[in-house]
Amino acid sequence: MPTMQRKWFSLKLDEVTDEGTFKGHASVKGNVDLGKERVMGGAFKKTLSENPSVPILWQHDPMQPIGVSVTMKEDGKGLAVEGRLVMDVARAQEALALLKAGAIKGLSIGYDVLRETWEKGIRQLHELKLYEFSIVTFPMNTEAGV
Repeated sequence: MPTMQRKWFSLKLDEVTDEGTFKGHASVKGNVDLGKERVMGGAFKKTLSENPSVPILWQHDPMQPIGVSVTMKEDGKGLAVEGRLVMDVARAQEALALLKAGAIKGLSIGYDVLRETWEKGIRQLHELKLYEFSIVTFPMNTEAGV
């Protein structure tokens, strides 16, 4: 069985509501992240058709789900997401407070690589199976955000 991998992205707070909803990009295509990987356009097409909703975790901890994805789609920038934190969960309340304060600015995806190529030492990710996305402290990709 493959080991789930993680990819971090910076989080720009365009819209976070007091009810815990937010919009942004959990993944950005085309740029090389700090792990020397590039997500290619279309990498999420199959996984989104098979599973249009995933949990939102705190720091990739499967024991700390804090929300659910409302919508996910690939657009011209990458993986556009709308998420909803479950405000009855204490950690989700903490996450919202940290997001609104600007103390947490990262998103990260948990995935398996189904198809890849290598180009000049950079791993090109052509097809990914998405399991979750997380709100994290330290992002890998500085161009993604909420």
